[in-house]
Amino acid sequence: MSPTLRILHLEDNPLDSELVLELLRADGLAAEIDRVDTAEDFQEALAQGTHAVVVSDYTMPGLNPLETLRLARQVRPEVPFIFVSGTLDEDLAPEIYKMGASDYVLKHRIARLAPAIRRALDEAQEQARRRSAEAALRESEEKLRLVIESAPNAMVMADPAGRIILVNAQTEKVFGYRREELMGQPVEILVPERFRAKHSDDRRGFMADTQARPMGAGRDLYGRRKDGAEVPVEIGLNPIKTEEGTLVLAAIVDITQRKHAEEELRRLHAELERRVEQRTAELAAANRELEAFGYSVSHDLRAPLRHIMSFVEMLGKTEAAKLSEKGNRYVRIISDAARRMGELIDGLLVFSRIGRAPLADKLVDLRQLVAAARQELASETSGRAIEWQIGPLTEVRGDPLLLRSVVVNLVSNAIKYTKNRDPARIEIGCREQEDEVVCFVRDNGAGFDMQFVGNLFGVFQRLHRAEEFEGTGIGLASVRRIVQRHGGKVWAEGAVDQGATFCFSLPKQRSGP
Repeated sequence: MSPTLRILHLEDNPLDSELVLELLRADGLAAEIDRVDTAEDFQEALAQGTHAVVVSDYTMPGLNPLETLRLARQVRPEVPFIFVSGTLDEDLAPEIYKMGASDYVLKHRIARLAPAIRRALDEAQEQARRRSAEAALRESEEKLRLVIESAPNAMVMADPAGRIILVNAQTEKVFGYRREELMGQPVEILVPERFRAKHSDDRRGFMADTQARPMGAGRDLYGRRKDGAEVPVEIGLNPIKTEEGTLVLAAIVDITQRKHAEEELRRLHAELERRVEQRTAELAAANRELEAFGYSVSHDLRAPLRHIMSFVEMLGKTEAAKLSEKGNRYVRIISDAARRMGELIDGLLVFSRIGRAPLADKLVDLRQLVAAARQELASETSGRAIEWQIGPLTEVRGDPLLLRSVVVNLVSNAIKYTKNRDPARIEIGCREQEDEVVCFVRDNGAGFDMQFVGNLFGVFQRLHRAEEFEGTGIGLASVRRIVQRHGGKVWAEGAVDQGATFCFSLPKQRSGP
């Protein structure tokens, strides 16, 4: 069912008003008429705002029809207004249309009233839709203007001809212009002169294929300030489709600080490379000196040491009977000290070679290394009661000879520091983690105080007296250096008289020497 159409009828003759109502209903309009015949009643009815159409007799006694129309346009400009007249001067028709009348119908053609009302309502709806669309457009434009104005970057909008129609405050800050100076100007005013010709070609190319994209990808871009100075920038282009054509909104980022930071980074990188080259040269020189020192130790120092040991041995054999008991004890002390010095020299040479030798990268079976270490150390375990617990062992990547040295050192340590245990227990095993393999050697030997754990892996660092357990203090230092060169870590846990556990980790994928 169609909604009832309420009509405000300004008519002094009730019969004419009834006739109009019957004609409208006969034409299919579900209409209701509110008739008024005075200016006061007409104004009051308009103010109620409940009528969809105003129909007015053109010749109302005591009323000026044009004043009536003017009043209706002031109070309800959106409501259609139709005059009904017995006679209407054709010269007045343009006047009433100009003042806002929707139509006029002559009384001898009153049948035209229903179509005129329908047409006026359609036009009113169309005008309402247009006003709504225009209001929405204005609101959208205002929101866009506010977004652009509050943007943290410079924003410039240009029309299809490339002329600036909108800028924000950040544009003024970046380029040094007042916005009034930029409005209507070609965008090339913000482009350095050396790029302007190409920029015009690029702009035409963009307008031929408008899509959001960065400008000048892969190139350094520059803007031109009012004072002529150039500013490094990044620009994003966004097309905006409108009835007037495609507008282009450019978001411009001043990257001056970033360029300065990049330049500083390049300078620091170059300085770092220079220092690395210098340190590399210094390290190479140090290595050469170390090699010379190694030769000196092996040749110049060991030769006199051999002489000392040889002559002390000869003295002990040939003159022992002539020496007192104290003299023979002195000879033994000298011999032991010379022998220990020889061991220290040998250990130091081995330790220095570990840091310089190239690393092989092979698949190494830990089970074979443990078996080889036990065989190599068989003379030290002969006659000992040792309970061996060998857990599952896997394969790792590394240098076979150096990793064998790690295992031999750790197993030898466990054998040495369990010599006072009966039975001794030595456990060897490993566990795989996500990106590394962790191996351990655990014993029930002498152990150590954890407050001194930091000294365990230092060169010549020992936590026990030589009279208790022999050694040079080189073995664990060598273990740490080898493991670190493989990209792993080494650590230990223990307690006095409760044994110790030595662990080392090796990455599953070795990245370098």
